[in-house]
Amino acid sequence: MLPYCDLHTHSTCSDGKLTLQQLTDQARRCGIGVLAPTDHNVVSDLTALRRDNPDMILIDGTEASCRYVDLTGKVQQVHIVGLGFDPAHPAIRRLAALCNPDRTPYNQAQLDALEKIGIHIGTLEEMRLRWQGRQQLGTRQFAEDLVRFGYASSVQDAYDRILGYEGIARVKNQLKYPELEAVVKLILEGGGIPVLAHLPYYGMDDRDNHHLAGIFKELTGPDGAMETEYAEYPPAIREQLRWEYAQPLGLMESCASDFHGVGLNESDRLDHGFPREQFAPLLERLV
Repeated sequence: MLPYCDLHTHSTCSDGKLTLQQLTDQARRCGIGVLAPTDHNVVSDLTALRRDNPDMILIDGTEASCRYVDLTGKVQQVHIVGLGFDPAHPAIRRLAALCNPDRTPYNQAQLDALEKIGIHIGTLEEMRLRWQGRQQLGTRQFAEDLVRFGYASSVQDAYDRILGYEGIARVKNQLKYPELEAVVKLILEGGGIPVLAHLPYYGMDDRDNHHLAGIFKELTGPDGAMETEYAEYPPAIREQLRWEYAQPLGLMESCASDFHGVGLNESDRLDHGFPREQFAPLLERLV
């Protein structure tokens, strides 16, 4: 069996570049024997993928967006990866429905903000057609279109200068995602394991990070995990996540390339070599 695992990846089912089969093929070439496609707020049917790839273990997964109010009263969008659930369970169907509010107003607001600064990438309908008829478009599709039309040199450049937190055309995401408690509860009800994703990503201070991790542990009990091996973070941050958060709280450890295949950053690859034995407690629950 191939020696590595990756429990947080993306495909064209959300904002990744590769189809599920292409993602699986590339993962195999990188020595990954256990793979979890975890598309944003999507629950994919992996039946055909498993049939066509009997040499790999494919884990049902999703990356669910939810709302968390930090200690300052600010609403944060937090991501919870759900792994190993029953995709047909009513709770998981409910989760997918709750996490997919209509993005049309947000998408149109982003186009309007770009138009105001002289950036023209077409109408919302034209953009949907470019993206194979997708009704739900995300920031990454906008970033790639900015590159396509020559307004940015790369996806990262599009984020840094135009769309991101310091961008000249940033639009705050007003989508009404469910509360953290609801997302965790539905994943557990569906037989899955909730995983607190990329804790440093949210930009909170240590006090708020500990508060969020503590609440997450209370909600999940013995069935929670958190990403300690996250490809984008340097070794010091990974060690902090392991020894300051996961181990003291009794959360199982998980790993994430957060692969999208669009070259967002240097770590947007599948060849990170996360060893399966390092994540044995979690994998024993999933496989």
